[in-house]
Amino acid sequence: MKKYIMTSIIAIYSAIIISVYIFYLNPVWGYQGFPEFDWNHSGNTLILSLIFVMIFPLIYPIEVKRYSNFIVWFIYLYIYTTSIIIVSMQGIPDDGGLYLVIYLSASFYMMAYIPEVLSRAINVKNMQTTIITKNILQIINRNKRIIFYITTIFIILLITIFISNRDILSIRGFYSVYEQRAVASDNITNSTYMAYLIEWTTRVFSTFFITIYLFDKKKIFLFLGVAGFTLYYSIVASKYVVFLFFLMLSIRYFVIRNGRIDIIRFALLMIFAISVPFAITIYNGNQNPHSIDIIISQILKRAFGINGLTIGIYFDYFMRGGFQPFTYYSHLGPVRWFIDYPFGHYSIGQIVGHFKAGKYEYNASAGFWATDGIAALGYTGILIIGLINGIIFFIFDIFTKRTYLPFLCLSSVISMWMIADTSIFRALMTGGWPIHIILVNMYYSYKYVPWQNAQEVTG
Repeated sequence: MKKYIMTSIIAIYSAIIISVYIFYLNPVWGYQGFPEFDWNHSGNTLILSLIFVMIFPLIYPIEVKRYSNFIVWFIYLYIYTTSIIIVSMQGIPDDGGLYLVIYLSASFYMMAYIPEVLSRAINVKNMQTTIITKNILQIINRNKRIIFYITTIFIILLITIFISNRDILSIRGFYSVYEQRAVASDNITNSTYMAYLIEWTTRVFSTFFITIYLFDKKKIFLFLGVAGFTLYYSIVASKYVVFLFFLMLSIRYFVIRNGRIDIIRFALLMIFAISVPFAITIYNGNQNPHSIDIIISQILKRAFGINGLTIGIYFDYFMRGGFQPFTYYSHLGPVRWFIDYPFGHYSIGQIVGHFKAGKYEYNASAGFWATDGIAALGYTGILIIGLINGIIFFIFDIFTKRTYLPFLCLSSVISMWMIADTSIFRALMTGGWPIHIILVNMYYSYKYVPWQNAQEVTG
């Protein structure tokens, strides 16, 4: 029954995405890469996309038993569904996006089912026992003050970042964030270690501490988490920290129920997030007050529309012309030791931004399918990154247990959100995704034992 309910919800979600494209993205932002939908050109592609989207909730587990389950559902709702519907409606490739949709879907289903297949072939429970129980717990037992040390390290990081960037700190409004970002970029470009410290402090430690507060109501951790968010915003003026805080609240108090993650509620949350701003802009006839318009554009275009947009633009640049070089994964630092990066000191986003807007200042950063797939190796790259993601998600499963999945999923949701706008490898390194797992394992083993009456299912 749950699968049919979920499928019905996805049908509504898909209809809303299509409506957002027709009535908002194309009329307001068509010049940026949302052309008018041509049914004769790509109608068949859209139908195929909807079939791929509707099949998934009928065959994939609704219950979150492993960490990879929640990651896959997040990608499905936030990245995959929006991407292939928008790609279909863009119709950028000459075939109306048909092959692009097929390859994206194959990549997604691959990353979804590789952890499922491997978890059945390999005794994950025994591996978890060996890695987590025998190693992490021994460390915790030898050092009862581990959480105190983690908190101390975080405070030292905050002080270091504050002192190093004190001359550029500024709380900007949404109207002037780009000026602050330019200042921040000039200040930290030559300091790789500072860039890592700033990213980890917010994306890892701040979200971790806020999660502790949301589950255990320890106010000191809320203060620390908000302090990290505020410092990050005052340096790089990234609007996502505001939306992230509300996303974490929504997941904690609406999606997590009785110690379990309710995917149906998560899907309803996605529908609410996209339908409310869409209803407002339709009511106002796309003539919203400027302050409201910024928020609406951040949600409808920047959050829900950007994945499909960048996939189409990257395809247009790297594959449609047939003359632009692939990176062959040389956009990753270690790979550059063996393969020359073809674009000099410019990032992939800057190269594509120059192609689209005529200036390198426009950084068209994109998610893993565009960056690690199309830009790296075209259609083949899309399949390769699906395979790599599936293996990564399975490895995550080895280091996590179901008992604290809600805590971990909430703490690391920022990393899942991050891969919609960057390389999966950047999310692992700069975003510090594995550090989330380490911290949650330490905190859970040290003190937090949630839902003691819940039956633990691993493997």
